[in-house]
Amino acid sequence: MNRRSLSSWTSRRSRRGRVRCAAAAAVAVCALAATAVAPHAAADAPPASRTAELPEHALVGYLHTSFANGSGYTRLADVPDSWDIIDLAFGEPTSVTSGDIRFSLCPPAECPGVESEAEFKAAVKAKQQAGKKVLISIGGQNGQVRLTTPQARDTFVDSVSSIIDTYGLDGLDIDFEGHSLSLDDGDTDFENPTTPVIVHLISALRT
Repeated sequence: MNRRSLSSWTSRRSRRGRVRCAAAAAVAVCALAATAVAPHAAADAPPASRTAELPEHALVGYLHTSFANGSGYTRLADVPDSWDIIDLAFGEPTSVTSGDIRFSLCPPAECPGVESEAEFKAAVKAKQQAGKKVLISIGGQNGQVRLTTPQARDTFVDSVSSIIDTYGLDGLDIDFEGHSLSLDDGDTDFENPTTPVIVHLISALRT
């Protein structure tokens, strides 16, 4: 998936909550980004299995996929059918300011019963064929992401696009917590932010 198609996925997901944002600053970022990228949506049409409309009230769940959370590991294929949107937790950066997002399945030693990568990809397709959306969730409690430079922004776009392509996902969920997003002193215009980490994230989602 190239940089333009990341924006196309983002615009489709934002129409009915398919790109989700956590934290107040992230909500502002997604609101601005969604309005900007909508014209690109038709440029890169997704497979038919990914175009099913969500119900008016969709159930969203975070599936701990890359780490053990102390309550046992749940395979993607075993996620209840009641989940409409499945957020894979989490894609995390190699460093706070790198923009380089990585995602992999939980190691078997940490998560007994974890599926193989082939089984996981098959489960993604099966969920999509059942009308579900499967997203990569970026950030989380330990995944602080600060796109302080244009280079970090470009790396973010490339690395997230690679994850989406590798696993055949429907898009991304923004779950920036802690200090990932904060406004600089004097940056008070919601529609025209100047804080670099905000500006670069909006730019990444528009790309």
